[in-house]
Order: sequence, then C-alpha cells, then structure tokens
Amino acid sequence: MLQARCQPGRAGLYRAQRTMTDDHDAPDAADELEVRDQLLLACRELLLTIGTSNAVALVAHINATLDLDDGYAAEAPPEE
Repeated sequence: MLQARCQPGRAGLYRAQRTMTDDHDAPDAADELEVRDQLLLACRELLLTIGTSNAVALVAHINATLDLDDGYAAEAPPEE
C-alpha cells in the first residue's frame, strides 16, 4: 500500500498519503495484482475440495473479485 503511518495528533491516529515518485524500488501495481490473483486462484482450488457452505461462499466471492478485475481490464483505456 502507498500509505505511511503518521504520529498521532490531537485528532487521533491518521494516515498520510505518500506521493508517487520515480522510485524504481516501488512495487508495480500490475505485478501486485497478478500475485494477488494467483493467490486467490490457489485458495479457490483448495476451497473447491472442501465442499462446505462456507467454502462455497468464499469461492463465490473469489469468483466475483476476479470477474470485477476482468471488467475493469476491459474498460481500461489503451496504454500509450
């Protein structure tokens, strides 16, 4: 995530946004999403072997998350 923890003030704890820079060590969002998708797919495969109603619900949520990503990718403007 691109947030850093700040010192608490009178208003309590808060987080300040970091700005994006030309930091080459910063993780690539596309790479992070790909890793997340791989993890979701691995969890989905495991959950499919369990067969409980809770596992089925989790599989449905994983499917919906992956479908949402596909929808955003289809609507994304072409890169220049």
